[in-house]
Amino acid sequence: MTVAKVKRKMWAVLGVVLALTLLLSSVVGAAKLVEADLIVHGGKIYTGAEGKPVVEAIAVKDGKVLAIGTTGEIMRYGGRNTRRIELKGNTVIPGLIDAHVHFSSLGTRLLQVDCYWKPKEEIIAAIAKAVAEAKPGEWIQGRGFNQAVWDPPVWPTKEELDAVSPNNPVYIGRYCGHAAWVNSKALEIAGITKDTPDPPNGAFLRDEKGEPTGILLEEGAMNAVRKHIPPFTEEQLRKGLILANNECLSVGLTGVHDAGASKKDIELVKDLYEQGKLKIRIYQMVRGPSESVDYFLAHGPEIGLYDNRYTIRSVKMSLDGALGARGCAMLEPFSDWPD
Repeated sequence: MTVAKVKRKMWAVLGVVLALTLLLSSVVGAAKLVEADLIVHGGKIYTGAEGKPVVEAIAVKDGKVLAIGTTGEIMRYGGRNTRRIELKGNTVIPGLIDAHVHFSSLGTRLLQVDCYWKPKEEIIAAIAKAVAEAKPGEWIQGRGFNQAVWDPPVWPTKEELDAVSPNNPVYIGRYCGHAAWVNSKALEIAGITKDTPDPPNGAFLRDEKGEPTGILLEEGAMNAVRKHIPPFTEEQLRKGLILANNECLSVGLTGVHDAGASKKDIELVKDLYEQGKLKIRIYQMVRGPSESVDYFLAHGPEIGLYDNRYTIRSVKMSLDGALGARGCAMLEPFSDWPD
């Protein structure tokens, strides 16, 4: 056999070995693909990833993105236990994060009369319904009114609440949290009359005769009534937190920044995380100045609790009032409230 034939056979053998090696490598590589827990495919998925801002499919493992790409590429991560969701052309976006919520307040609000962005007449009708279902003397609470979107955009009065709730005290917080609307019964319980001076850090809106109209501006005035309202029970607070969790998730929020909570609030949140009843991620601010702030300053931040779902490492303090409630300090009078 000539040298040339030997060389040709050697190259042929090497070629076969190389081909087998590549084939085995591809098989082994395929075998090493991690099986996804979830595959979402067949739609438009916005990833924000450089080079692949929009893809057809995504694979998820242990709650984290495993791979993104075409449906064909991602289906390779499927296995016997993989859950598959066919989008049928629908769109998926990353989870949204709200940078300013009051999580526990959202929960208790969901237990009360919903007044958010509703006409005054609709709010009064909802309060009348709540009164009909309440016990005699039971407080009726709500949150969310905004007179600025009404026609005309003027403050409501206690008389409008008295018409549907003469005997049950009513406390309705403005959407901003810096004002409240109450009825005559609530003012009576709080002992607020024409002769009651405005408290520090607050004011009672008055008519031309000096009588309180039922509008309480800022913390000082709101607390004068609010301190007479029985606190929510722990059972109600827990229920509210779970409702808040479900409400946020239902509108696409997967994370929130909770702008101010007490140590008690935080303990309840932790307990619900430990029970697996909260799924949303929360970046927690502690409301101050308070004993709660003192406690967490002494103990330090808590980061990435409950599978990186809960972090406590900031403080919220309010230095002034709000524009909408006319409670903030201005260099000149408000154009629509010169006094």
